[in-house]
Amino acid sequence: MNWTDLKDIEQKIVEKRYSDSEAFNYFLGTAILYTLGCFLFLEDYVHSYKLAVIPALIITVVGSVYSYRTYTSNEGSDFFRDYFALSWVVGWRIFFYGFLFIFLSIIAASILTTSISFEPFDLPETNLFKVIFQIIMGQWYYILLYRSFKRVSLGKPYKSVSYTHL
Repeated sequence: MNWTDLKDIEQKIVEKRYSDSEAFNYFLGTAILYTLGCFLFLEDYVHSYKLAVIPALIITVVGSVYSYRTYTSNEGSDFFRDYFALSWVVGWRIFFYGFLFIFLSIIAASILTTSISFEPFDLPETNLFKVIFQIIMGQWYYILLYRSFKRVSLGKPYKSVSYTHL
C-alpha cells in the first residue's frame, strides 16, 4: 500500500497494475480515517465518550472486510461500483429510520413528561444516548450492507414480501 507517493499510485492506475484487493485496502484506510475523524475530533465526543471510537472502528473494519470477502468469494465483480450504489440506498434507509426513531422518541418523551420540551435533548447527559445511537446505526448499516452484498454476489436480489396471497 502506497502512503505518500502520488506519482507511483497514478502510474499504477494508468498502467492497470492496480488490483481490487489493493483498492480495497485504500478504501478501508479511508474508512478508518473517516471514523477516527468523526469520533475523536467532534465536540459531542468529550472525555470518556471518545472511547466510542473503539467500537466504531471495529464495526467499520469488520463490516467492510466481511462485505468485501463475501462479495469476492461469491464471484462478485466490481466491488466498488456496487458498494457505492448499495451504500447510498442503505444509508438513506438508515437515515429515514433513524430520523423516524428520533421523532418518535421526542413525541414519547413529550407525552411522558406531559409537556413538549426539547430541553432534555440538549443536556450534556444525552451524549451517551447520541454515542449509543450512532454505534447502533453504524452496526445496522454494515449488517444491511453485508446482507445486500451477499444477495448480489449470489445473484439473488432482495425480494419484498408479497401479501397478495393472503
